[in-house]
Amino acid sequence: MYRMRKVLVLLLVFGLLLLPSGCSLFAAEEDGPPVDADDEMESVNEQEEGAEEDSQESDSRSEPETDGIEIVTYMPNAAGLWLEPDTYVVADEGQTAVELALQAWVQGATFLPTVEVAVETDGGLAYVSFSEEITTMELEYEGLVLLSLVNTLTEVEGVNRVRVLIAGEEAYTLAGASYIGENLERDESLIARKGFRPLAPTDPRRGERFTEGEVTEVDVEALTIRFTAFEGPGMGGQTVQLAEDAVIHRQVSSEEQVEITLDDIDEGETLGIILTPDGLARGIILME
Repeated sequence: MYRMRKVLVLLLVFGLLLLPSGCSLFAAEEDGPPVDADDEMESVNEQEEGAEEDSQESDSRSEPETDGIEIVTYMPNAAGLWLEPDTYVVADEGQTAVELALQAWVQGATFLPTVEVAVETDGGLAYVSFSEEITTMELEYEGLVLLSLVNTLTEVEGVNRVRVLIAGEEAYTLAGASYIGENLERDESLIARKGFRPLAPTDPRRGERFTEGEVTEVDVEALTIRFTAFEGPGMGGQTVQLAEDAVIHRQVSSEEQVEITLDDIDEGETLGIILTPDGLARGIILME
């Protein structure tokens, strides 16, 4: 359907040049024949000029290479709950920026099977075609992988949508879970930034469940919250243990959340809790 150019795997080797160790100091010999002051001054000047030339030559050798294109990738974190940005400077060898971005993404996507992938653009739409091996991908968070790909490619200037194909043809899912039968747009809701970790939604496929209630007690040292559940099993007073890497958000508006700590939760507040299969709170959100 679409004629694609294969993206070649490019291994980047960044060379670091050693900085010069500095110039040695010259001292007059204690023994030997007397030296004329003018000759001595002329010799010192020649040595200083030579040292300056050596220093300039060394400085020119130590300048880092700057040729290349800056690429930002957005990859799933180790727990598969959000995306973390990373920046690379990729050598420019005649490829387009979107080809380089896809290449960098594939190299960082350790969760992919051995697969061929190519990209070409039509206006602001990037067509990405995976070989059929992509359908064997064993990944619990297929949706996060698609977000990772789309956010990486739409970081490239001029690209605002991505259409994912399999073997050059339209398909409904990537590996059986997430819908790809339409153009995909950028979504920054699960991108981490300084001082803010996104709170991934409850995932029943992992055995997670969501409950709401009113806070009755907070124990910061024990990492526990006691609350009165509004409904569901165990309605009434319950105590929940927080996971060590639990994310806590406060809803400050209909579209904005901020990350807070357990110390910021007060009795009487309304909260929602995402519980893992073993009953730990991996995420808490304080309602408006």
